[in-house]
Amino acid sequence: MKSSTIRPALFLSAALLLITGFSASGQKGSIQQSYDDIKAVKINIGYGDLTVEKSTSGRVEIAGKYNDDEVDVELKTKGDKLSINEKSSWKGNNKQKSEWTLKLPENTAMTINIGAGESRIKGYSGELEGNTGSGNYYLSAVGGKIRLNSGTGNLEIMDSDGDFSLNSGTGNVKLNKVSGAISANSGTGNVMADNISINGDSGLNSGTGNVSLSLGGPIKGDLALNSGTDNSRLNFNGYNFEGTLVMKCGKDSGKIEAPFGFDSEETEGGGRYDNTLKKTKKFGNSAVEITVATGTGKASVQNK
Repeated sequence: MKSSTIRPALFLSAALLLITGFSASGQKGSIQQSYDDIKAVKINIGYGDLTVEKSTSGRVEIAGKYNDDEVDVELKTKGDKLSINEKSSWKGNNKQKSEWTLKLPENTAMTINIGAGESRIKGYSGELEGNTGSGNYYLSAVGGKIRLNSGTGNLEIMDSDGDFSLNSGTGNVKLNKVSGAISANSGTGNVMADNISINGDSGLNSGTGNVSLSLGGPIKGDLALNSGTDNSRLNFNGYNFEGTLVMKCGKDSGKIEAPFGFDSEETEGGGRYDNTLKKTKKFGNSAVEITVATGTGKASVQNK
């Protein structure tokens, strides 16, 4: 059963939205709507930018601008779910970007799908899943369960606390003043994390870029840093660590650096070109394990 919580006065806006499809060439379409009792929002954007902010009214608020000669927009509610869909009606190459702003109450789930465009998200708290073919994500003061993917864009998060799963095909991943459980990966870009508190099992990885993490608190979960062909670096930043530190590199193609000696050293792998040098150091009796590894770069740790 379908239900909508659109205020009566807003039915006119919805009707006008349908009319804009017949407007003169080049006219800008626009939407301003608000909804009560919405628990999940899904937005599908073909070519446009998205801003997400915390709602102060307790309602989901939507503002959109777009070229109504190029895009048809559909808003639907089903129970406590709201969907916003752009459908392209333009076959040319000079399409104009749409602009969307969503204001969401705390703990509103959100799904973002963007073909090409940026997302700027501030003050959001809840369960977020975002996928962008080509575009950047910029997040600040967010919390909850965050899942983001960009095919070619950068991902930047600061001043946030949550459970993060982040991936970029070719862009950089940057974290600053972030705490929680973190999984961050880039295929060809750098993964750089500063002032980080690891509160759950975490891993940072890059196929061909640098991986770097500087702590902002004690480590409270397993942690793995890895770069396929570049440098992998961990800075304890003065915080004590108890557990096992494992460092790895290509035996003949990589390098390991640490300001202390190791308890053991061994070679893993049986192939002529895939031998791995592994060094291990035990600190205290904790079961926490840190791995810092590289294939052909330098794996290093420091504490300053």
